[in-house]
Amino acid sequence: MRARLIVRGQTQPSRVHLLGEASVLLGRDADCDIVLDDPFVSRRHAEIAWNGEAYELTDLRSRNGTRVNGRRIKARVALRPGDVVTLGNATLVFQVSDETMLQGGEPVGALRVDADSAEVWLGERRLALTAKEFAALAFLYQRRGMVCSKDDLARHVWPEYEGNVGDYNVEQLVSRLRRKLEAEPEGAQLLVTVRGLGYRLVESGA
Repeated sequence: MRARLIVRGQTQPSRVHLLGEASVLLGRDADCDIVLDDPFVSRRHAEIAWNGEAYELTDLRSRNGTRVNGRRIKARVALRPGDVVTLGNATLVFQVSDETMLQGGEPVGALRVDADSAEVWLGERRLALTAKEFAALAFLYQRRGMVCSKDDLARHVWPEYEGNVGDYNVEQLVSRLRRKLEAEPEGAQLLVTVRGLGYRLVESGA
């Protein structure tokens, strides 16, 4: 299994770190494998290790804690594709290459989402998205063809509130995405509503 971490800082461009069988130390100290220059990150903040079946994340008694998908972890946690890890102001996205996941160049129709550059293309047109819009679309793109509930979207897009936002916020976010994705937003063909269940990003050829 090939895995990687995409590190997205607030003041630095995204960085990609490939994961192998060796453990990876994350922190502010220069000796860490992944150095996060952030005053809210401890010198030795967290560790990711391969246990033979999965990559596990452990908080190393850091002062400000480590969060996965918005929830502060208290014990070792197995990472799943698409998990968002937060250390201080740094955001790290865990990806696995042999899972259905976000990868640039894999189209949904004419849609392409590039996780490394945080760019979205519709045909030859690059879409200008806000951070929340990109987070929502990336989540749907990872799970293209699958139904995603409003609660799942909320937890992913608003981890700072642990997903505790109203349906109105989710609906407005989806509406803004449709205006940027669809030729006719009122008759959505790409980002469709599954009544009573949530939303689905339609797969190419679906």
